[in-house]
Amino acid sequence: MKTYNNLLIHTLAFGVPQTLDDVRLYADRAAGLGASGLELLFEPLPVFPPKEVVRIMKTAGLSKATLCVFIPGDGSFGDPLSLKNRWSTVNLVRKAANHLCDLREGGLKIEVIDGPFAFVLGKTDYPPGALCEVVNFVRLVIEEVCCRDVKLALEPLQESEDGVIRKAAILTEILNSVGSANLGALLDTFHLVKNGQDIVSAITEIDRSNSAGIVHFHANGIGKDLENEGRIPCGSFKDTINWRIVSQALQNADYDGLICLEPFSEAACNAIPPLRTGVVPVTDDSQIAESVTNLAAVGILK
Repeated sequence: MKTYNNLLIHTLAFGVPQTLDDVRLYADRAAGLGASGLELLFEPLPVFPPKEVVRIMKTAGLSKATLCVFIPGDGSFGDPLSLKNRWSTVNLVRKAANHLCDLREGGLKIEVIDGPFAFVLGKTDYPPGALCEVVNFVRLVIEEVCCRDVKLALEPLQESEDGVIRKAAILTEILNSVGSANLGALLDTFHLVKNGQDIVSAITEIDRSNSAGIVHFHANGIGKDLENEGRIPCGSFKDTINWRIVSQALQNADYDGLICLEPFSEAACNAIPPLRTGVVPVTDDSQIAESVTNLAAVGILK
């Protein structure tokens, strides 16, 4: 299969790696699907020595990556919106930035920390003032990581997971309040559609914000049954997204960053049950290949 210079595949599309042999298998599978790299995971999931990860990826012919950071609900990394223990989360992102730089020094092209790193995953009872605390937290994080030439791509999630942002308009408000070239958005088509938002409008709104704009992009299909048909192959017969229009919107926004496919594998859903919410798990790499073929056909993959 042709290799696409802007295509990543999320690690969770293949499973949750427990060993370097798993990383090797996932890297080979991603390369076989035409990807140039992986979206890598960070704590509390297994984190492997950067030199070994780079060696494995280079051997597979992969050269690019991003690093996904999220805050679990067990309190192990604090709460970024709590004045009492937000520094636990700041320290997590600092560690992620150091890990990213180690990967980059090893030879990977990687500059983005992405994900829902500014709120606790699944905590939906944040008070009304939480939005201001997101801004304060992100400013702290930027002070810690911007000197390392790292960009942050903040991701709104589906409403069951995200008690603060959820909407592109709210994310735009955060981006404008922070006003940093080191901060931008990670837009995910599954989350946007499930939350009742128009993808093109979200792309346009973020592009016009006072920030780095769209820094990373997750492409995931979703069917008419929003509660049960999420993360299906892009452009499949059940998918409701018009990818040709999405492609044009990304071009209009001059987005030239990476496109990551983020379906969740059956293995990942079994290991991390909350991932299954609203998702049709991937059971075979041919389903990922279908997304690759269809996104390439509309010019999203290059």
